[in-house]
Amino acid sequence: MSSLSKEELRKARLARYAPIASSSSSQPSSMSHNIDAMAPQVTTNNPSIAPTPGSHVDAPSSSFGAQLVREKADTKLLQRLNKLLVGPSATPEDMLRWHSQGFNFSHSPSWGLKQGQGGPCGILASVQAEMLRELFFSGDISRVNGNLLPEFSKTRVSEVLVVSLVRILSRAKSGEKYIFIEMQPNTNLANVDETHSISIVKLSTSAQALQYIEENEAILAGKSGVLIYLMSLLLTRGLDQVLEDMDDVDNTLIGHFGHCTQDLLNLLLSGKASSNVFDGMKPLGGESGFNLKGVFKKSSIGYLTHL
Repeated sequence: MSSLSKEELRKARLARYAPIASSSSSQPSSMSHNIDAMAPQVTTNNPSIAPTPGSHVDAPSSSFGAQLVREKADTKLLQRLNKLLVGPSATPEDMLRWHSQGFNFSHSPSWGLKQGQGGPCGILASVQAEMLRELFFSGDISRVNGNLLPEFSKTRVSEVLVVSLVRILSRAKSGEKYIFIEMQPNTNLANVDETHSISIVKLSTSAQALQYIEENEAILAGKSGVLIYLMSLLLTRGLDQVLEDMDDVDNTLIGHFGHCTQDLLNLLLSGKASSNVFDGMKPLGGESGFNLKGVFKKSSIGYLTHL
């Protein structure tokens, strides 16, 4: 049992995964220290999440200094976000499954993410893959005992979950900020009366994103936790950029029966919400000039097969 306080554990975790600019290795143990290197360099702000005139900006949190900006979410932005997520075809039952799912672990194995109902499985599987990559291919594989699955402490599992969530955000980030949404569980984005209390938080670096997720880990484990993370991922990518990634801008990221679409899976795995699993682009044919978008670069995790 560790004698370190919660604050000391938090600082130790941040120190372990703080970005190191000199690191260039593609191995998990090195990439854990260089999350910022996974995000593209940009020179312009993302128009999808720019502050709106007259929006209220709260005082920065003392734990982040002047680097944190919290502001009331723009109603039009939330409407666009809701349309991109579910569109008009989502049933109340579909959304209930999403609002019921957080990031929670099973009793055995201790690192296994637990799914309550169908729907958010695409996100859980992608995050689980990132966690396995960190747990089994960063020096911890020696914990395997014969044919038994290895076990890890709750602290280690929690640490790896936070790192995995930030890694996915970093891979997708197209603007200068990490964008997080703050809302009450079960909030209906289509109901304007329920969205007045929604805020967005903007952070500049992966270290700050790491600290923010760690401090809000209980929220992500609660109801709507997976959905809150998904919306933060889309805002960090930028709604305009997500639409640009996709073949059809009228598609949604939550599809039939509330399942994740291919576009969403590719966003989680590769950082781009492309609509297909082949390499690069393929012309549709004829004189349309339309190209179907696939996977443009090899990612650190991916598919064994595609059904």
